[in-house]
Amino acid sequence: AVYCYKTLHVIFNSTLLLKNTAVYDGAGMYCKLCKYVYLINSRLQKNILDVAASHADYVAHNSDTTMGGVVYVQTCRHIELLNCFVLYNQVNSRKPKHAGGGLQGHEIQVIIVIGSEFNGNVGFRDGGGLGLTDVVSVRITGCLFKYNRANNGGGVSIVGIKNKTNIKILEAIFNSNAASWRRGLGGCLHISNSFKVNIDNSQLDRCQAKCCGGLYAGNTVVLAMYNCNIKKSKAHHG
Repeated sequence: AVYCYKTLHVIFNSTLLLKNTAVYDGAGMYCKLCKYVYLINSRLQKNILDVAASHADYVAHNSDTTMGGVVYVQTCRHIELLNCFVLYNQVNSRKPKHAGGGLQGHEIQVIIVIGSEFNGNVGFRDGGGLGLTDVVSVRITGCLFKYNRANNGGGVSIVGIKNKTNIKILEAIFNSNAASWRRGLGGCLHISNSFKVNIDNSQLDRCQAKCCGGLYAGNTVVLAMYNCNIKKSKAHHG
C-alpha cells in the first residue's frame, strides 16, 4: 500500500491501512532507510503478506533478504508507534528469515511502542504481534498483546545485538499468545542477544509454547523482572 525510501520523516496520523496484500516486504507499509517513522492513532487491520501465493517469484526476487511483516521498517534511526491498533494481520509464507505478523523492524536504533494493541496477528517465524531484529534500544509501555502467534515469540520477538541491546517493557499485558512451532520458544516473549532486559509491572497470562510458555531469554546478560505476574502458561519445559 505504501512504500517510503530514504525519507527523513514518515508520519502517519489517524490513518487506516485495511485489507492490503503484498508478496514481500510489508503489505501495509514498507519503509527503508528512513530516519524517523511515526505511526500515531492509526489502525492496521487485516493486511496479508502472501509469499506462499507466489513462491517462485519470492525465490527469484528475495530469497536472501529478511522479509518483513505487514508493516516492515528496515534500517531506520527511530520508530514510534503511539496509540495504534494492529489487528488480525497475517503472513502466509514458506521460509522468509523473519516475518512478524503485525510489525517487523530490522536494523533499528530506537523503537518506542506506547499504548497500542496487537490482537490476532499471525507471523511466520519470529514475533506474532511485533518482531524486531538487530535493534539497539526497545521500549514498550502500556501495550496489549493478545491472541497473536508465530513460530517463536507469539506476542513479541526481539533478537538484538549481543552485549549492546537494551529492552524495557513496562505495564504490558500478554494474554493467550502462542509460539506454534514444534520447537517454538516463548509463548508471550522471545528475547535473545541482548545486554539488559527490564520487565516491570506486566502480566504474562495463558501463553503457550514448546519451550518457555511465558518468556524465553537467551544470550542475555541481565534479565530483571519487577512486580510481574506469569500465570497459566503452558510448555513442555520452562
